Amino acid sequence: MLTPRFTLSQDSSHVVVYIEAPYVKFSSAEICIIDKEFSFYCKPYYLKLYFSEEIEEDDTTDATYDVDLGQFTIKILKSNKGEHFTDLDMLTKLMINNSNQKTVKASTLIEVLKSDPNENYNEEEIDWSLEQVVAEPESPLADCAYGFNLGASGIFSKRPDECSELIDIQNPDETPLSKRNFLQKEHEDQNFNVEHYLSDLEDDDEIRDLVMYQTLAQSTYLSGLEEHGNAVKHAALYTKEEMELILQLPKKEYILEKFQTSAALVGLIDILYACLYDTRTTKDDPSVESAWTIRKLSSTLSWLTSTSDLRSAIISSLRRSLCFPLYRHWILSLQVYLFGYCRYIYSVKISPNDPSCLFVSLSR
Repeated sequence: MLTPRFTLSQDSSHVVVYIEAPYVKFSSAEICIIDKEFSFYCKPYYLKLYFSEEIEEDDTTDATYDVDLGQFTIKILKSNKGEHFTDLDMLTKLMINNSNQKTVKASTLIEVLKSDPNENYNEEEIDWSLEQVVAEPESPLADCAYGFNLGASGIFSKRPDECSELIDIQNPDETPLSKRNFLQKEHEDQNFNVEHYLSDLEDDDEIRDLVMYQTLAQSTYLSGLEEHGNAVKHAALYTKEEMELILQLPKKEYILEKFQTSAALVGLIDILYACLYDTRTTKDDPSVESAWTIRKLSSTLSWLTSTSDLRSAIISSLRRSLCFPLYRHWILSLQVYLFGYCRYIYSVKISPNDPSCLFVSLSR
């Protein structure tokens, strides 16, 4: 069976699911709604969604099919009228069933890889005369991890040439996280060029044009607001190509503590700021320098840092935007921060031989 492309929107009483299923027999479509689950089947398409809020089926549940567009429009009643449904734009998350997950303490977060219920364990007597040995102190290199959830290490030590080309930190596999933050700020202080900054501040005609520029992301979002009001239809915010990219995201479940989740989200914001800066300064036409600009502005990429403090991450992004790129202007940096986060998908094709491929291994 095929998973169809789909988008969602909502109003005060209904959630609307738009499913692209061309060249099907409309009368054979089947829809099932139970508690928080929505199921759709119309050969050869199958879709099952898991909402965080409850839905129900009644006389107002309506399904129509546009033959020209090859699209189903299905209106689903909310159990609690006026309730706002969250994460309707997180398509891969909606396809994951989280209802079977149990809340457990951090000390019991153990993943069982294999078990045999018929296996017997014989109790053994404890030898109280065993020699006791004091454990060696933990290696300082244990705090030198990086990447998503600090789950990677030893990657750059194997490829020192790419290390110097991609990141600012030297010997990341031997530099603890706490020291990276100090070295990063020291490096920024050394690379702040007063003359360059004052020059951009004085001769700012080109920069003001960039400040006033409305990015494609902004114009798309604003047009969606004008057309749909506050209940912006998510289909209006993404192109078909972008929807396909979202659906290709891996459906993974992670066991993360609250601070780990915060650190992952803050790191994403740090990288997103760098992408948005490049989008504005290139006017939606990435250049050969775009990859360098993004790596340089993001401390998550250039210094392999990790923090759950949003304020410090924003300050870091602003500082770096005044130290390294071609355009260094405070108003421009603020414009990216204030008006950038409306809707954004940044995709770039990387050659298998490009050293930037190393960053892919840090995101898993």
